[in-house]
Amino acid sequence: MVQITFRHCLLMLLAIVLPTMTISADVTFRFDARSSAKLTGKQAIETSISRLLTAINNANAAGNNVIDYTGVNIDSNAMSRLNSLYSNLPFACVNSEYVERLLHDTQGYQTRGIDVRINEGVEGYVGQATMRQLSISIDRKGCITGVRFALESQADFDQIINTGGAAVTDNEQRQIILKFVEDFRCYYNERNIDALNKIFSDEAIIITGREIQIKEKTDNGPVMRKEVKYSVQDRDTYIKNLRRKFNTVSYLNVEFDKISIMGSGVNPHIYGVTLKQKWESTGYGDIGWLFLLWDFSDPAQPVIHVRSWQPEDAVTDGERVISLGDFKIN
Repeated sequence: MVQITFRHCLLMLLAIVLPTMTISADVTFRFDARSSAKLTGKQAIETSISRLLTAINNANAAGNNVIDYTGVNIDSNAMSRLNSLYSNLPFACVNSEYVERLLHDTQGYQTRGIDVRINEGVEGYVGQATMRQLSISIDRKGCITGVRFALESQADFDQIINTGGAAVTDNEQRQIILKFVEDFRCYYNERNIDALNKIFSDEAIIITGREIQIKEKTDNGPVMRKEVKYSVQDRDTYIKNLRRKFNTVSYLNVEFDKISIMGSGVNPHIYGVTLKQKWESTGYGDIGWLFLLWDFSDPAQPVIHVRSWQPEDAVTDGERVISLGDFKIN
């Protein structure tokens, strides 16, 4: 006869329950030794990023919309932006340990390649890739100044950093441009209307193309032909319409890839950025080519003078995309 004690019952119960439980583990982050050998305050920055990633996991495990930043050296703007991003697209770290490169730019440092997974069941995100990567910016005092989703393709980042455009010869400048492109994309995911209003210049023009059907008479009868019709908005009109959209959709996700950068041969502060944009929101989605004419005269607060969008079907293999060459630069 076998006697089963209370202790045995408890152990059997734990054996059944524990494998099905999700336990939020602490996340450890550190820079690889080669890239961070001369970094002042290295350990403090690594600790701060570790606490940040752990806090994200803890918030996710508890089902909280707000992240606890206790012990994290992060500025208020980065904190507010991350809260907005996380609230719209909640995510958690994939790994319990990360060893990543330290990248230098003109404003401080960056680190990339932190794998995260967007929660399953997020409205509107069904069937889409849930794996993403984080990019984190740090100033020279060791304070975290930005946390954002990185480019969808790491290959895009590597190609631009390793080769660059004809007039983009400085590695740090290219990283800064890409960081602002990633910030710009995340402003939509964060629904950060104030940041979008600020990043467009007062005289910015917004060009949007849409396909229309044109009926033409031929010898063989009427034929329908596709044509792209362009409309132009000023910044205030665009922001007004965007604000309305942000307030009415429950789900919004914007993705960038196939990014290229070209510098102006006339003005060293002007850059053209061309990329493919995927827009998904409640009840609507599209894919098209985006062109941004950036002015980096103020490196800390660059502005966009032109934003154009063309439907994917209207552009074949990247040809006929609006680009820097379509504008006269003073």
